[in-house]
Amino acid sequence: MSRPSLASASSSSPIRYAEIGLRMALGAQPANILRLTMGKGLRTALMGAFAGLLAAVALAKFSPACYTESTGSTGWLTRGVVLIVFVIALLASYLPSRRAMRIDPVRSLRQ
Repeated sequence: MSRPSLASASSSSPIRYAEIGLRMALGAQPANILRLTMGKGLRTALMGAFAGLLAAVALAKFSPACYTESTGSTGWLTRGVVLIVFVIALLASYLPSRRAMRIDPVRSLRQ
Protein backbone atom coordinates (compact mmCIF):
# COMPACT_ATOMS: atom_id res chain seq x y z
CA MET A 1 0.00 0.00 0.00
CA SER A 2 2.91 2.36 0.49
CA ARG A 3 4.02 2.16 -3.14
CA PRO A 4 1.14 4.22 -4.59
CA SER A 5 1.58 6.71 -1.76
CA LEU A 6 5.23 7.21 -2.52
CA ALA A 7 4.63 7.43 -6.24
CA SER A 8 1.97 10.04 -5.62
CA ALA A 9 4.21 12.01 -3.31
CA SER A 10 7.14 12.11 -5.67
CA SER A 11 5.11 13.01 -8.75
CA SER A 12 2.87 15.78 -7.41
CA SER A 13 5.43 18.60 -7.61
CA PRO A 14 6.31 18.32 -11.32
CA ILE A 15 2.62 18.21 -12.24
CA ARG A 16 1.93 21.39 -10.27
CA TYR A 17 4.81 23.28 -11.91
CA ALA A 18 2.64 26.17 -13.14
CA GLU A 19 0.75 26.49 -9.87
CA ILE A 20 3.93 26.58 -7.81
CA GLY A 21 5.48 29.10 -10.19
CA LEU A 22 2.41 31.32 -9.89
CA ARG A 23 2.49 31.12 -6.10
CA MET A 24 6.16 32.09 -6.10
CA ALA A 25 5.47 34.95 -8.52
CA LEU A 26 2.81 36.23 -6.14
CA GLY A 27 5.29 36.21 -3.25
CA ALA A 28 5.19 32.77 -1.65
CA GLN A 29 8.34 31.99 0.29
CA PRO A 30 10.24 28.73 -0.34
CA ALA A 31 9.20 27.52 3.13
CA ASN A 32 5.55 27.87 2.12
CA ILE A 33 6.15 25.84 -1.04
CA LEU A 34 7.96 23.18 1.01
CA ARG A 35 5.09 22.99 3.47
CA LEU A 36 2.53 22.77 0.66
CA THR A 37 4.20 19.98 -1.27
CA MET A 38 5.44 17.95 1.69
CA GLY A 39 2.11 18.23 3.48
CA LYS A 40 0.31 16.57 0.62
CA GLY A 41 2.82 13.73 0.44
CA LEU A 42 2.76 13.10 4.16
CA ARG A 43 -1.04 13.17 4.29
CA THR A 44 -1.07 10.51 1.58
CA ALA A 45 1.44 8.41 3.55
CA LEU A 46 -0.64 8.80 6.72
CA MET A 47 -3.79 7.61 4.96
CA GLY A 48 -1.89 4.62 3.52
CA ALA A 49 -0.46 3.69 6.92
CA PHE A 50 -3.88 3.99 8.54
CA ALA A 51 -5.48 1.79 5.89
CA GLY A 52 -2.67 -0.75 6.24
CA LEU A 53 -3.03 -0.88 10.02
CA LEU A 54 -6.79 -1.35 9.69
CA ALA A 55 -6.23 -4.20 7.25
CA ALA A 56 -3.68 -5.79 9.60
CA VAL A 57 -6.09 -5.61 12.54
CA ALA A 58 -8.90 -7.07 10.42
CA LEU A 59 -6.68 -9.92 9.24
CA ALA A 60 -5.57 -10.62 12.80
CA LYS A 61 -9.19 -10.88 13.97
CA PHE A 62 -10.44 -13.03 11.10
CA SER A 63 -7.49 -15.37 10.89
CA PRO A 64 -6.10 -15.90 14.39
CA ALA A 65 -4.38 -19.10 13.27
CA CYS A 66 -1.69 -16.97 11.59
CA TYR A 67 -0.78 -15.35 14.89
CA THR A 68 -0.56 -18.36 17.21
CA GLU A 69 3.22 -18.14 17.50
CA SER A 70 3.48 -14.36 17.70
CA THR A 71 5.64 -12.92 20.41
CA GLY A 72 5.37 -9.69 22.33
CA SER A 73 7.59 -7.94 19.81
CA THR A 74 5.00 -7.84 16.99
CA GLY A 75 3.71 -4.49 18.23
CA TRP A 76 7.22 -3.05 18.09
CA LEU A 77 7.73 -4.58 14.67
CA THR A 78 4.55 -2.95 13.38
CA ARG A 79 5.58 0.42 14.79
CA GLY A 80 9.02 0.04 13.25
CA VAL A 81 7.60 -0.71 9.82
CA VAL A 82 5.26 2.28 10.03
CA LEU A 83 8.20 4.47 11.06
CA ILE A 84 10.31 3.23 8.16
CA VAL A 85 7.46 3.92 5.73
CA PHE A 86 7.12 7.46 7.09
CA VAL A 87 10.84 8.12 6.74
CA ILE A 88 10.73 6.90 3.14
CA ALA A 89 7.61 9.02 2.49
CA LEU A 90 9.35 12.01 4.02
CA LEU A 91 12.28 11.58 1.63
CA ALA A 92 9.97 10.94 -1.30
CA SER A 93 8.18 14.20 -0.52
CA TYR A 94 11.25 16.26 0.34
CA LEU A 95 13.30 15.68 -2.80
CA PRO A 96 10.64 16.94 -5.26
CA SER A 97 9.71 19.71 -2.82
CA ARG A 98 13.28 20.93 -2.75
CA ARG A 99 13.27 20.98 -6.55
CA ALA A 100 9.93 22.85 -6.51
CA MET A 101 11.38 25.55 -4.25
CA ARG A 102 13.89 26.40 -6.98
CA ILE A 103 11.31 26.98 -9.73
CA ASP A 104 11.85 30.19 -11.67
CA PRO A 105 8.45 31.94 -11.58
CA VAL A 106 8.96 33.80 -14.87
CA ARG A 107 9.91 30.61 -16.71
CA SER A 108 6.94 28.67 -15.34
CA LEU A 109 4.49 31.42 -16.29
CA ARG A 110 5.74 31.42 -19.88
CA GLN A 111 5.00 27.73 -20.34
